[in-house]
Amino acid sequence: MTRSDSITFIEPIRKFTFESKNGIVAVDLQVTTGATTTTTTTVAHTISKNDGDNDIVVSAGVEKETLAVRVTSATGRNRGWLSAFTGNQPRVQVHVTLPGAPDAATGADPPGLHSVDIASDCGGVKWHGPAAVRDRFRCGVAMGETRIGPLATRVLELTADKGSVVIEDARVAESVALTASMGDVVARLSGFAALKATLSMGALKADLAPAPASRSELINSMGELSVTVAKFLGRFEANVSMGDASVYAPGGIRRTANAGSLSGFVGDENAKDPAFISLKNSMGSVKLEFLD
Repeated sequence: MTRSDSITFIEPIRKFTFESKNGIVAVDLQVTTGATTTTTTTVAHTISKNDGDNDIVVSAGVEKETLAVRVTSATGRNRGWLSAFTGNQPRVQVHVTLPGAPDAATGADPPGLHSVDIASDCGGVKWHGPAAVRDRFRCGVAMGETRIGPLATRVLELTADKGSVVIEDARVAESVALTASMGDVVARLSGFAALKATLSMGALKADLAPAPASRSELINSMGELSVTVAKFLGRFEANVSMGDASVYAPGGIRRTANAGSLSGFVGDENAKDPAFISLKNSMGSVKLEFLD
C-alpha cells in the first residue's frame, strides 16, 4: 500500500471502500462478529455468516481499483471489525458498533451507528457518512489526509500524526479532543461543552459554535492559530510567545506582540456560568474573532 491509500464510508449503505492509486492486486479482509468468530476472504468472494445473535453479510469486489465491502445487520446488535491487510501487516482497521434493536414493526435498523473506531498507519481516512454516530467517533491516522463530515455524535476524538485534517461539519454534544503532530487543520465544530485541540506543527483554522458554559483550549507549538467563535458569552485569553496576537471582539480590536497576552470578557461579566476559551501559540500568530 502507498500513502495515497484511503478508506471511505458512504451513505446510505455501510460501504467500506479501500482505494489505491497504484491498484490493488490482492487484499484480504477480516470480518469478526461476536467475540470469537473470524472469517477471512479475498476480493471477489462473498461471505454470509450467521451465528445466531449476529447476522453479518459481506460482499467484496474490485472495480476501478476499489475494494468495496457492504455490511448489513439483521439484528441491530452487531459489532464488526473490517481490516485491510497486505501480507500479515494490518494497515487500516474500522470497528463499527451498530445501533440498538431494530424497529419492531418494520424490522429496520435504527438510523446511523452507535460508535466508530478507525485506525490507519499508512493512508488517509475519509468519512462521508453515516452522519449519525450516537456515542463516540474515534479516528487515528499515522500518515495521510483525514477528512470527516458531516457528523453528529456525543464524543469526537481525532489524532493525526502526519497529514492534513479537515472536519467539514461536526455537531458534538459533549467533548472534542483533537491532536495533530504535523499538518494543517481546518475544523468546523458546534454544540460541544468541552474542546481541547493541540498542534505540534502546522496551521489551525477553526469555526466554533460551542454550547453555553463551554470550556475550550487550543494550543499550537509552531504555526498559525486562527479561530472564529459564534454566539459566545464568557471570558477569553490569547497568549503568544513569539509572534502576533489579535482579538476581534465587541468594543474594538486588541493586539499584542512577542511574549504578549490578551484577555477579556464578551457580554455581561456578571452572567451566570460563562463560557471560557483559551488560545496559546509558542511560535506563530494568534487570531481570535467573535461573531454575533
